[in-house]
Amino acid sequence: MQQHTDIIAAFLAELSACDIRPSDPSQIRNDGAWHRLHVEGDARSAKNLAYKIHNDARPSGFFQDHKRGVSGTFSAHRNPTEVTPDQRAAWADAHAKRLADQAADYAAAAKTANAYVAAAKGAPSKHPYVIRKGITPSKLICARGELLIVPVIQTITDGKGGPIVSYQSIDADGGKLFMPGGRMADSFHPIAGADKKRALICEGYATGAALAAASGHSVFCAMSASNIAGVAATIAAAYPDRELVICADNDHHTAKKTG
Repeated sequence: MQQHTDIIAAFLAELSACDIRPSDPSQIRNDGAWHRLHVEGDARSAKNLAYKIHNDARPSGFFQDHKRGVSGTFSAHRNPTEVTPDQRAAWADAHAKRLADQAADYAAAAKTANAYVAAAKGAPSKHPYVIRKGITPSKLICARGELLIVPVIQTITDGKGGPIVSYQSIDADGGKLFMPGGRMADSFHPIAGADKKRALICEGYATGAALAAASGHSVFCAMSASNIAGVAATIAAAYPDRELVICADNDHHTAKKTG
């Protein structure tokens, strides 16, 4: 068996032996820091594969796929691990169980989210966050006690939004929290617009409400920078005749520079 002299090639070979395939291997970095990658077959915004590569005198590294429960080490001076059929079967069984458990958890969370939103009887137009931002609450927005509630969905079929799967709460000071256990990956808050030529994708709800008021276009709030790509793919598939415009936050001046 051929020895791998390149540490990134060794990493990819080890992943391949474990049936893990990064969707974009060009993003792999060998700088000794922790990084995360998207794996083929995972949710579009998910980065379940964590890894670290040390590129020193004896290049080596460690990886862990949090979704599949697979981890391992690799080295430029060692052949890929020989994975037995029994190991592959055990991984497949464990992976299937995790997916089933996760689906059940998300379904329970969605049921809780729908009940929570249905019980929200407050007036969102009077919420301090809405007043301070100078926005008009969209159709799905509601309020509960001191919280503004922003429901999110995950699908659009025949131009109609799917069921609520989770929500974000916003307090009077603008503090934001996602529903514990709710599915946020690839989820979004839709704001319908009269102009059907374009669809706008943004991050936060306040930005989306302002965009909708200013443009008349439909707006889809991805709720986070990491969600934009997945939400954009969903909206592009749902509205193939519309021009898609990404309205990302300008975060170049912040420490994290996420937008």
